[in-house]
Amino acid sequence: IQAPKRPRGLLGDSPESYDAPESKRRRSFSEEKWETFLIPHGIVNKLGGSNGDRIKKIQETCRAFIHISGDVDSNCRRKVQLSGSKSEIEEAKLRIYQYMQEL
Repeated sequence: IQAPKRPRGLLGDSPESYDAPESKRRRSFSEEKWETFLIPHGIVNKLGGSNGDRIKKIQETCRAFIHISGDVDSNCRRKVQLSGSKSEIEEAKLRIYQYMQEL
């Protein structure tokens, strides 16, 4: 007999969910930070890598969420939004800038 599954919150397992692994627990909304910056449209595909593998790798290692907008502004730039703790955002931003320097 299986135990009933716990209901999930809108953003996945709640921080109080004792059976969720530490890497899958969500931080509380008050701990969540957001930052937005612009990158040149021409390097987005190169930055993402094959199937977005580079961005996925940054997200996994830094534990920050990364979203690159599909919209291009009048200066041919796209919006990058990062969310996570302050240190996660800073690390993700640093890795993105490092990849941009390599391109």
